[in-house]
Amino acid sequence: MTSDKEQIILNKAYGSLPSVRSAYSDAAFRTPEQEVLYQVLNSTAAPLPQVPEESRFETLVGTAMAELFADAAAGKPVTNESIKAKLSAAEGKM
Repeated sequence: MTSDKEQIILNKAYGSLPSVRSAYSDAAFRTPEQEVLYQVLNSTAAPLPQVPEESRFETLVGTAMAELFADAAAGKPVTNESIKAKLSAAEGKM
């Protein structure tokens, strides 16, 4: 999915920006709108710092959300209080 050729195919289907810099040289990515986005991303975007416990956080919050969706699917009420309880429990495990 990251080859220049595939990026061009995806752009034609979805109007997306390429995920690899080399594909920007193709005319498919040189519309006025995409040119503005390219310039903004090229001059202002920066990677976020890594958070040491991010994967643990994602697992705990994801599990809490899955449990809440399971409750909703089973017909159990999902309330502000139940959401707070699940997220507080997840936060307590951090």
